[in-house]
Amino acid sequence: MKKYWLIAAMLALLLAVGAGTFIVGNRMGQQERRDPPHGINLQGEPVIDLGAAIDKATGLVPGEVLKVELESEDARYIYEVKVLAGNGQVRKVKLDAHDGALIEIEDG
Repeated sequence: MKKYWLIAAMLALLLAVGAGTFIVGNRMGQQERRDPPHGINLQGEPVIDLGAAIDKATGLVPGEVLKVELESEDARYIYEVKVLAGNGQVRKVKLDAHDGALIEIEDG
């Protein structure tokens, strides 16, 4: 049950950041609205939403999602999704947060 609250809280945070960026931009007199492909911005850069990151990760490593983190690594944002695979092994799936591209899959 905890994992669903964590996922919901992270999604709410990402949505709030995206909405705040849009509102502040409009209040500063910007006439042009640039929508990211999935509607979420992180520090002005579009990112895929949490659900898409989870779907991509579990498509690569089927199993139960244990934890999702959005973090900055090597000057870019990544989703790190920990998945309990069907064989009982915990795997970390790292995805580029901007386009969902696979960075790496680690054991651990």
